[in-house]
Amino acid sequence: MTLSAFTRTNPRIVGLTGGIASGKSLACTMFSSLGVPTLCIDLVARSMHQDPSHPATRALATAVPQAMTADGALRRGSLRTLFARDETANTALKEIFRPYVQQAVRQWTDAQSALYVVWEAALLADLGLSVDRILVIEAPPELRTSRMLTRSPGWSRDDAEHLIAVQAATPLPFASPTDILMNTGTRDDLSQRVRAQHACYLARWS
Repeated sequence: MTLSAFTRTNPRIVGLTGGIASGKSLACTMFSSLGVPTLCIDLVARSMHQDPSHPATRALATAVPQAMTADGALRRGSLRTLFARDETANTALKEIFRPYVQQAVRQWTDAQSALYVVWEAALLADLGLSVDRILVIEAPPELRTSRMLTRSPGWSRDDAEHLIAVQAATPLPFASPTDILMNTGTRDDLSQRVRAQHACYLARWS
């Protein structure tokens, strides 16, 4: 069963996305505090990356051995170094893990009974799954760079700016209706915008 084949007894799906350090994880947490089931798809993938026994991780170890630790897990930091700069390795990573991530997302969504759910993903277009609406969290690149360097002191400005540029080159699946929330102010400002967007979704789908 594909997500596009869901009946109306299944929840509507909001795909929450945005560039790194835009504030999408914070926005996702705010939706969760409002009682909306939320799933961070990046964390789903990360749990697979760190499991040496997972079939996708074993396949990646064969395809891109330089990205793996001695015990067979994905080397921490490789997503912003090797995979952000090596298109061949990045393509292998996406193609190997995509079907497993899709399956996990479908299973989680099937188990929900809410009016709508939120999937959070940095690269929503890479999932290959349909959503009812896309919610993009946006912030200027310089502000995002500053946030990245503050929360990850080990990163260089070049690493941060390169990753922002790579993500900007990845198209969003705008075939779905899209909403945009700007996150340039305080946490309270974003919270108010999330509450307003939540009210819109309730009104639309109730």
